Amino acid sequence: MESMRARYGFFSSSERVEKFCEKVCSNVRLHWSGPVHGEDALLFHVLPVLMDIHGKDNYWLKPRFRDIDVYFHRRINNVEIDVMITFIKEVHRPRLYKIVLELKESDLAKLVEQLLIRRKYGTWAYGVIGLHPNTVLRMLMNNPDRLRVLIDYGIGLIALYGEIPVVILESVRRKIPGTLEDILDKILEPFLKEETT
Repeated sequence: MESMRARYGFFSSSERVEKFCEKVCSNVRLHWSGPVHGEDALLFHVLPVLMDIHGKDNYWLKPRFRDIDVYFHRRINNVEIDVMITFIKEVHRPRLYKIVLELKESDLAKLVEQLLIRRKYGTWAYGVIGLHPNTVLRMLMNNPDRLRVLIDYGIGLIALYGEIPVVILESVRRKIPGTLEDILDKILEPFLKEETT
């Protein structure tokens, strides 16, 4: 299997990655707080897809995001997150959203394990793996418990078909306890169950 460094090139400095990002995505600010790894290049293939999925207004399907910040190797509560994307989405009022990404060349088991720990730090969470989608699907079918965990925690999974990102699972927005949305869901839950039965 071709290594990530051979496929994407090893980035020896953050300036080279920043120039690469400027070609791929405009209006993105990069923040570095750690060493540059070869797997970091996976982000630049999936960033436009993630902003297309989560940055659009659900009604008009128009981009409604601004102020995109990408943090590499950010530490929160002694947990290092490979990539955290923050952006402001304007639908009814401006709101800050976070996407947590874990990047791996090929280790799906470690990817899932790390995402379970880091899920609480983002609105959405994705694992990005540099394997062919068929290989990833085969790995998930051989271990259905791993697939069940991803679905239960609302974690997304993206694989690469050459340089094309393929979304295998889309992440579900995490509800924050104590918000109005969470309180309304708890109040309406008994009524919704009655309607479905």
